[in-house]
Amino acid sequence: MKKVKLFYNPFSGNKTFKFDLDVCIGVFQSAGYEVHPFRTMQPGDIETHVAQMDKDYDIVVASGGDGTVNIVLNALMHNNLKIPLGIIPSGTANDFATYLGLKTGDSEGACRVMT
Repeated sequence: MKKVKLFYNPFSGNKTFKFDLDVCIGVFQSAGYEVHPFRTMQPGDIETHVAQMDKDYDIVVASGGDGTVNIVLNALMHNNLKIPLGIIPSGTANDFATYLGLKTGDSEGACRVMT
């Protein structure tokens, strides 16, 4: 079975991703993924978790704003993990996601693109 690690920041943007979390998990599960969510709670916890997590994920997903995406991407690079990174834009401005053409507020659509 394929595996996805889903990092999400419950404090990003308008703090509503928690309402989309179940939808996203459902989309991934329907596509044959086992979903492992990680809720960030304090500075440094993503980096620590990435350093200790299994290295056999098929995709890593970051839900949050530019800061969350930056932290997850840097943690992957720091640990030399070459795992595709998906983005669910749920921050305030989401400049990076907007540059990539991702639409803020469409968590389900973002997850479907990744599957």
